[in-house]
Parts: sequence; structure tokens; C-alpha cells
Amino acid sequence: MTILLGLTMGRTAVREAEPFVAATEITLDAFSRDRTLFDSGAAFGRDVAEIPLSGTGTEGETVQLRFLCEDGTVTNWEDAAVILAGGVWQATASHSRRADWIRPQVRIKSEPATRALGANRFGVGHVIALWGQSEMVRIRSLAHDQLPAEPLLADDMVQAIWMDGAPVLKHLTDTDPHTAALAAMANVFLAERPNDKVAIVFHAVSGTGFRQLVDDSNPARDWQDDADLHAFATADGQHVGLPAVSWFASPGALADNYDDALFPLFTGKTLDGTPVTFPAQITYGASGSFMADHWFGELYDPAHTRWVPFGPHRFDISEDMQSAKVTALGAMKENLANKQAARVAWRDMVANPNAGNWFLPLGLEPLAYRNGTTDGAGGWTDQSHPAGNHDDGATMYARLTAHAILQSSGLTGWSVPEFDMCAWEPSGAYVEVWSTAGPVTTIRAARQEVALGAGFAHWTDVFGWQINGVPASRAELVAGRVRIYPEAGAFTSTDIISLRPLPSATVLANTLTAAAPSFVTGPTGPHFVDTDALGSGVAAVQLAFDLAMAVPSSGSRTLATTTGNYVKLEVLPSGSLRVRVRDADGDVKVNNVQTASGVMIDAARVRVVLAIDMAAGFTRIWVDGQQVMDEAFTSGSGLLPDNRTLLLLATANGSYQTEGTMHRLDVWKAATVDGSDPASGAYKSLVGPASVVNADPWKQGSDAS
Repeated sequence: MTILLGLTMGRTAVREAEPFVAATEITLDAFSRDRTLFDSGAAFGRDVAEIPLSGTGTEGETVQLRFLCEDGTVTNWEDAAVILAGGVWQATASHSRRADWIRPQVRIKSEPATRALGANRFGVGHVIALWGQSEMVRIRSLAHDQLPAEPLLADDMVQAIWMDGAPVLKHLTDTDPHTAALAAMANVFLAERPNDKVAIVFHAVSGTGFRQLVDDSNPARDWQDDADLHAFATADGQHVGLPAVSWFASPGALADNYDDALFPLFTGKTLDGTPVTFPAQITYGASGSFMADHWFGELYDPAHTRWVPFGPHRFDISEDMQSAKVTALGAMKENLANKQAARVAWRDMVANPNAGNWFLPLGLEPLAYRNGTTDGAGGWTDQSHPAGNHDDGATMYARLTAHAILQSSGLTGWSVPEFDMCAWEPSGAYVEVWSTAGPVTTIRAARQEVALGAGFAHWTDVFGWQINGVPASRAELVAGRVRIYPEAGAFTSTDIISLRPLPSATVLANTLTAAAPSFVTGPTGPHFVDTDALGSGVAAVQLAFDLAMAVPSSGSRTLATTTGNYVKLEVLPSGSLRVRVRDADGDVKVNNVQTASGVMIDAARVRVVLAIDMAAGFTRIWVDGQQVMDEAFTSGSGLLPDNRTLLLLATANGSYQTEGTMHRLDVWKAATVDGSDPASGAYKSLVGPASVVNADPWKQGSDAS
């Protein structure tokens, strides 16, 4: 059997996949520039930025959005907008702070393959504006940059924007940090907020003030330049979250009118809350005024922006000073006095309740940096500006400015350390002040630099401390504390220690025991004579003398007596006390009895108490609480004479005058057995100061001093 197989070879047509033809379309408008930065709302405690997006597409379709981060993170698709009639769409997305650059991507929900990727990237961090004049210019000025920049902690995390005929945008990198000061400022932000991007907008023009800025007729500064710079910085719909200002060089001339004149420019109101409509003629003080065609509300929205207010930077002059306002020769320096008055007015302005939410808390004042440079001939020049040739100059000023912004906005990881502990050495030899935050130091001590030495007229190891409002000439670091010494002698209970601006008066309160005012008697007075006789029915007297007297080299000195010598207490050259007592009948009860020698020491302060009780029949003396005499006698009449007058510190005609420092003299018409003060009130008390005892009706002889 034969089987035949037949094979037929032929062609079978295979259909190729047809190309995708989108039924919809979508575009995504690019940001104005690559790596544009949005503010995250840190001024309000937020961590989210609003990102305006827009584009075109097929009407009626839903737009979905996601974000692609450079670290590879991709967010989920979310509905973002519906494309409107005319084929346009808009959306406001949100994103938190991030160290990476981000790119938006959109698609049509009904046709996911129809997509568009953003041409430019964006970031979310902090948008900061610096307002001022030349000191701010020096931070980014190449003309004044004379130092190598420190290594940048991270590339492309900080960008700076300023106006140089046209807006300039600089992304800082380690190979190109622009200036040493700008690198120093960037590193503070990077050290404190390592994952936060920062944009710094420099609104700074040398030699100008607020009044030139807002007056269109003043050619010194053109508002439009700053408005154009702001428009460039916010071209993609972002907000400036943290404008910062410490502007006092030119505006400081306003002195205590600083708040009155400038409050409307920040808040749109006068100090009392009255709204101001711009353009407006702003009046201040008794007769000052200026034209304001603009105010900051034209640039900033209080829902997204809060000012970082920090106090004046340092101001130096070419003269030696004895304080912040007074020259070494005692002349008031008007320029510096105005700056201090402006500082106080600025604080009042920030605290004014009519400011609403425009201001954040006050930031620290940038004071610990170097102004000026040596002129090569033993002098100093350009002391109005931070030095460009030393790390303590413009670079330090830039660091302090960054710290002020971080601290005011609550973004910093540290709080301002305070002097919150104080101890007054009991003898008044010194006062020590320290902080629970840790040991106190200075830049010089931390760097282990050699001290200048006390030969410099206005030098002290720790500056800023005052004694009774006058700069302390000796304030030293001792074991992590500041030790302040008195100018002469010892501190007393009336002395006041202060430091601007940190510690409160409560922390530094004087704890030394307050001494009652004293008065001094001399060889001719004063002494004291009762204006009335003892009076009837007086059976006892007690006298107390708190004094430091001169023990006589010869003769005696009278502490107390009466006319007719019915009672007499004297001090003898031996340091003994001698007493004589007679009753109303004239009978002698104690006849010139003396204590042991040496109970009274020349110029030594003691409290002598003499108690006489005619009815109980005793005379007793105590010196500083120790009994040195106890004389008993028969009562007799039991009374003192009613027609005799009490005399203190001398006899009636001023003889046998007691000399020395008198702290207190007391007389009672009663006596106790132990020398304690009688329960009844004193019949007579004599206490300084001298002006008081000199006006006393008992006073006789020369005035006390």
C-alpha cells in the first residue's frame, strides 16, 4: 500500500500592531526656571508648600498628578483638576519640605498613556528675604570678599537672588559659594536644617533707608527695583515666608520715633490701629513726616508671610567710650543714643497688639562680630561695616543673621542660653552669674587667645555687664561663671547688676543683707536733747545704741544722761562702760560702777543695751547680747524724776560728745530683764540717713554727715 502525503506551502497574513492614537491630549506648563523653590510656611508652624500648576488638554477630562523625586521616590497618582472649556486647567498641589529636587508629572485619567512631564524641577524649603543697606550687601558683595570660603556642607541646597541691573540667581556649591560670607550663612542653615533647601532674596541697597524706599520721588532707592526682584523670586507663585529686617544705620536717626514712623509700612496701620491708605503722608513725632507711596503689604500676604524682627547690628565709632552712648570724656554721642532709642522703639513696635500676626518673636541681635579694618598706621577704618578680611567680620555677621532668622522662626535646634543663676558673695567681694545651659565662655577663651590685658582703658574679660548702670571694669570668667567685682570696696545691698539684653532683674536680684542708713557724729555734734521732761510715773527706761564709736584716749564720752545726772552712761579710755543712777528722791542707787575693760573697742560696731528698772531694783548692761553688768538695789521711790530731760551722745551743753558712726539709737520708757526690746513701742528712735537726723527736733550741735 502506498500512502501519498501532499504538503501545500502558502502565505498566511499576520496583522501588525496598529500605532496608538491618543484620543486626548495634555500639557504641563514649565516653571519659570529650573530648581525654583517654594516656601513651606515655617513662619506659621507648617511644613507644606502650595505649588501652582497649569496646562492645557482635552476639555472635560480629569487631570491626575504625581511627583517624581530625584531619590527615586514617586508619589501615587491623584486627581488634580478637570480641564475647563477652552482646554485649560489649573491646580494647586501641596508638598512637604524635602532635600531632593522634585518634578511634576500629569496624565489624563481616562487615558493614562497621555502624559506630560514637567520640564523644570522645584523644591520645598524656606524662602527668606533680607532687607537693609550696606551691611547686608557685604554678605554677597564680591568687591569686599577677601577671604577663602569655608567648605560648603552640601551643594545646591541654598540659592541666593539679588538685583544687579537685572535679577541674579546663584545656586551655591562648594566649588562656587560666591563669597565667604554667603558660604558661612549657608552653612548655618545647612547645619541647623540639613534637609531644608533655602532661597535668600537680598533686598539691600547701600546708604538707604525705609523712607527712600517707599517714596517714589526720592531717587536714592527705587521701589520698583525691589518689586521687580520680588516678582522674579516669586515668579512661580511661591511666597516669601520669612522676610528679615535689622535696618538701623540710616533709619536709626528716627530714634524714639522709629516705631511711630515705620509701623504703617509694615502693618498698614498707625500705632493706635487706625488703617492707612497708601499713598499716604506718614507723620511721626512732634513734626516729622515723609511720603509713602508704598508699603510692604504690596509684596507680602499676612496669610503666608511673617517678619523676622531682630535688633540693631553693632555700631562702632572712632572714639573711646565709657558706655554704649557716652564717650570716655563724658560727652553724649548722639548717633549712638539715637540707635539705642530706636532699638527700644523697635521692640515696642513688634510688641504692639495692633501689629496682628505680621511679626514673629524678636530674634537675637547680631553684635558679636568685627566692624572695620586696620588702616596700617595704628588706626581703624571703615568701622561702619563688617570686616571683609577677617572671619569675625562679614562672615560672622552673616552667621549671626542666619541664627537670628532660625531662632525667631522656631526652626533652630537650640534656644538662646540665659544667665539664669546668680550668687552674691556674702561679704560683697563679688557677684557670680552663670547659666544652667552650661559653662559660660567667650570667643577669645574658646579660641585660647591671649587676653589683651588690663592696661587697656576700656577692656574687660566679659563685656556687657553693668554696675548701677555703669559698665563694669572687671568682669572675669571663673570656672564657667562670670565673676563681677565692685569698682571699689565691696558691694552693698543697694547695688544693682545688669546685662543688656539677657537676664531678668529677678535672676540678678541683690541678696546682700540691707543695712539701715547710718549717720556720723563729730566732735561738735550732733547730740540730742528731749524736747520734753521725762514726765510723771516713769519707773523704768531702756536705751539701745547700735554704733561704732571712737573710744577716747583720755576723759570720758557720754552715751546718755539726764539733766542733773540722775542717769548717766559713759565710755572710758579703757573701753569700760560706767553707770550712775539716782531715783526721784535723789538717792544714788548705782554710783559710777564700771564694767570690765575692753567691752568697747575703738571703731568696732557693737550694740549696747542699758536697762534700768527703779521698781524692780536693777541696772543691767549688755554688749552684743552678752551681759556685762548686773547691779541690784533697793527700790526706794521706785521712780525716775519727772522734771528731768533725757540727753543722748553728749551733755546738755555738748560736752563729752560721742564721735563715730551711729546706726540706730532707741529709747523706751520700760525695761526688760534680759535686754530684749520692750513690747511697747520705742519712745524715741534715731536712724539715718544724716538728712533725717539733722531735721530731728531733738538735734543739737553740728550736723551729722
